[in-house]
Amino acid sequence: MQRLPEYKVDKDGALREWAMSEYTENNHHRHLSQLYPAWPAYETQNDRELARAADIAI
Repeated sequence: MQRLPEYKVDKDGALREWAMSEYTENNHHRHLSQLYPAWPAYETQNDRELARAADIAI
């Protein structure tokens, strides 16, 4: 688990789909994989910043 990258937030405050900066966001073709920590709220329930980024991504 320690080797997993931190969640990333884009310039709009949305949770990024990709953690690696070399991958660019394509908002016209989106997946919801970046919302994994938002349901069932295991990681977002105690992290307001991560919860807000997930809300913006939706």
